[in-house]
Amino acid sequence: YIMKGWPEVVAKGGVKSVRAWHAMELQASAPCHELSGKNWYLSLLTVDKNAEGKGHGSRFLQEFLIPYVKEQGAESLSLFTNSQANRKFYQKNGFNEFDEKKFANNGNSIGSWSYIMRF
Repeated sequence: YIMKGWPEVVAKGGVKSVRAWHAMELQASAPCHELSGKNWYLSLLTVDKNAEGKGHGSRFLQEFLIPYVKEQGAESLSLFTNSQANRKFYQKNGFNEFDEKKFANNGNSIGSWSYIMRF
């Protein structure tokens, strides 16, 4: 986080804003953390802006992450996203939406969608 600009985020938004965002993130991830069984939770997947759209994220999921969590005995892999583009990405990669929420943050409405892939 330090290398990707979090000090700047804190400096611009302030600690109160960062705490509000973190509280929203905890609420958004709750449906994933409440799943029963051997569920693995994907907290963050990011691809460098210069590499987006080249299949790197899909290859990482399909060739490494999904096989790895299956080998470890996982029954499912879950995550949430706040991005419409990411919704399409996860659907394309075999995840199914199972929860939707709306949050208010600094006067804005933010959508949050939870996804799961069962094995």
